[in-house]
Amino acid sequence: MTIYLVDMENIPHAWANLLDICGGDDRIVLFYTDRVSQVPLILMEKVTKSRVEMEYIKCYDGPNGLDFQLVTEMGYRIAQNPEADYVIVSQDHGFDVVVQYWSGRGARAKRIVPSGGRSGGVFPQYTSGGGIEFRDVDVSNPQNVKEFLCWKLSNKVPKKEIVTISEILLEAMEQGDLLAAEIFDTVGEFLGRGLSLLIDILNPERIVIGSIYARQKEALEKRMMEVIEEEALKASAGVCRILPASLGEQIGDYAAVSVGIKAYEELYSNGTDFCVM
Repeated sequence: MTIYLVDMENIPHAWANLLDICGGDDRIVLFYTDRVSQVPLILMEKVTKSRVEMEYIKCYDGPNGLDFQLVTEMGYRIAQNPEADYVIVSQDHGFDVVVQYWSGRGARAKRIVPSGGRSGGVFPQYTSGGGIEFRDVDVSNPQNVKEFLCWKLSNKVPKKEIVTISEILLEAMEQGDLLAAEIFDTVGEFLGRGLSLLIDILNPERIVIGSIYARQKEALEKRMMEVIEEEALKASAGVCRILPASLGEQIGDYAAVSVGIKAYEELYSNGTDFCVM
């Protein structure tokens, strides 16, 4: 029998893939607070179709409140049923000391991070010199990449659901994580190579970049400019300025509107009655 203790503040959705690997005697205990985002209907459909026994424990609010209540409940259950396997489901490395404590007293305990893929796999608990590497991750699913980075980045990622991979990396890099800094250097290097080709071929005065560069300019600029200095023609690179899009996150909105205006003008050739306020 395996009892999965799920930190829903940390793993709000991917825990459902445990349903694919649970046995008939296994049990999933969900710990949640008012801060947990709403559960998608497709996930609830998966839960209702499963025969795995589920429990729901709403935790009192407070600093690290869910964590304390989860480990308290785990200790209580170990005392009641010491023969079961206990699995903490969380990206939070702070639980590793709890695993070490109970493992040292003969209990079967570990921490895992469930994969976002359909296979229902898991990332094993962190151990120095072990575990999976990035090459083992199914990168076709962005959620897999996000969960791997949260697991791997030395517990530098805050305990919240982060929307983009670049946010995860930036947060970790700002707190001194070497892997995150290396990834940003790699992105900056390849960005610099691509821009060097454009500079050599087009000799532009300015190149305006949106997306990740507009959001993480400080993290990418140093390595990007080093590569441009090394690879681009000196005369062309010397007069070209690399700028983040001034529209920021709204650049896609304006692009969509401009395409709509163009299509309208082509559809109605007189176009005199059409204007944008």
